[in-house]
Amino acid sequence: MLLGCIAVATCAEIKWGQCKGSDKQTAEITSVSIEPCAKFPCFLIKGGTTTMTIKFKPTNDITKLDTEVHGKVGFAWWPFKLDDSDAFHNTGLTAPLKAGEEYTYTFSLPVSSLFPSLKVVVSWELKDQNKDNVICFVFPTKLVTKPTKE
Repeated sequence: MLLGCIAVATCAEIKWGQCKGSDKQTAEITSVSIEPCAKFPCFLIKGGTTTMTIKFKPTNDITKLDTEVHGKVGFAWWPFKLDDSDAFHNTGLTAPLKAGEEYTYTFSLPVSSLFPSLKVVVSWELKDQNKDNVICFVFPTKLVTKPTKE
């Protein structure tokens, strides 16, 4: 596990897991912020929006970047359908990305009110033009119907 920084108003050290094996990332993540989330598991409010901000440094030049999100329920990983998976649309990133430079990726994820209330491990991935993981990490969440004290 790596230590990541999850921030709301202040920053607290929280453990988030880097993907392993064939899903291992090629970029260096310098910081992660999830709003709202003060600690793990992150409470995702059904009918609300969760914003993910990731600062990272790619090790290769990147001309294409796609966002993929999966949720683990029980023993199975399920893809989360995004309206627009192009990571160069509405995220603060502009192609191409140069190796060694720091970039900030911001993604706002609407959480459907139709989702059941349950615990889900989320896998967040950014895949490049070769389908390699530039970024891949996992973090625990809990889908809730109303704000809960974290």
